[in-house]
Amino acid sequence: MLFIEKSKPPRSLLKFVALQKSVNLHPSYKDLRSPYIDDLDTILYQQQRGVCCYCMQVLPQSSSLRTREHFLPESKFKLDEVNYYNLYLACTEKDGTNTGHCDKTKGDILISKYIGHPNCEDFFKYNRKGEILPQKLSFEEWGKFSQSTKNDLFETSPETAEILATISILRLNQKELVNKRKDFISDILKTIMFFTSREQCESEIQKYKSSSVKNPQRFAGVALYFLREHLKKIV
Repeated sequence: MLFIEKSKPPRSLLKFVALQKSVNLHPSYKDLRSPYIDDLDTILYQQQRGVCCYCMQVLPQSSSLRTREHFLPESKFKLDEVNYYNLYLACTEKDGTNTGHCDKTKGDILISKYIGHPNCEDFFKYNRKGEILPQKLSFEEWGKFSQSTKNDLFETSPETAEILATISILRLNQKELVNKRKDFISDILKTIMFFTSREQCESEIQKYKSSSVKNPQRFAGVALYFLREHLKKIV
């Protein structure tokens, strides 16, 4: 997962809210129409550099094949249904891929807002199988995780238990998604093995950090994890 840094709310969205309030109406998401909704979609797409807020797959360019996601569920948090800082873009089953599922998976469930945490990437790591896991959980512990209980985790490491819950709710270790990550990791490791200087590694890190909608970098968080691990080994 990646931290998504938000800019100021779009002026058009602020205008919509002000107009609704001027006639004593509650600003409702279902009342958003073009051009307000189009402007919002464009801004969110730019802020997220063209990738899903949860699984980091590249989003379709067509707005009809992706969805606006309320981090705090619209059905439960009516005061935040048009709050720009509560809105993101997620992949959806409408895009025709088996892993385009993030909006349906989360639904109305509350999860911790890692995507809004500046150190989001520090909470997660990846193994070569393509699985995502909590940073503080060792690879050996992960292999034995099925034998552990949630109660033990909540008692020994509430943070780890919370991250595992997020991974589970978003189905970030869904089989096809894991396989896509595995192939991506195999490719990135083949590139990294030729980096013998810190400059080479740091240049590649910057490429993933400065991606844009014109050049979206899928699984950027995965690439950054392995690049930073490799950087630690370079003297």
